[in-house]
Amino acid sequence: MADIAGGKGLLAFLLHKDDWPVTMIDPEKTLTLKKYKDLATKKRVELTEADFAQFPWREEKFAPEMAKDFDLLVSLHGHGVQMQILEAAAKYQKKFVILPCCVIDEPIGKQPDVFWENTLIAYAKKLGLDVHTDTLDFTGKNIVLYN
Repeated sequence: MADIAGGKGLLAFLLHKDDWPVTMIDPEKTLTLKKYKDLATKKRVELTEADFAQFPWREEKFAPEMAKDFDLLVSLHGHGVQMQILEAAAKYQKKFVILPCCVIDEPIGKQPDVFWENTLIAYAKKLGLDVHTDTLDFTGKNIVLYN
């Protein structure tokens, strides 16, 4: 699995902790995350740099050809990679999960009266992807796109 534009690396860390083979792809290794709340125990868990050294972290911008190395492409609120992930999924026949966020650094701008996730859905369909949506159980940007 590739965690693309994963920011501070929490998703990659948690998946690696549960034995998922995961690689983080983000040009900025921002290790400012010092703790997180474990939802099972409701306790804060302290983190160190060593926790993030346990899985590969590619400090580079995502490019669609990187998808060849992975079975699943994931991006949670990744800026500037959402359309590229869809292109890579279509070209290399890969699975994807995207939580659409902003139009920041995407090749198209925000369209008036059109939700960004609808733009991505239309783009995915144009690429021939069988895209599905779901709503996650939290408020805010909680729409997930996947195939």
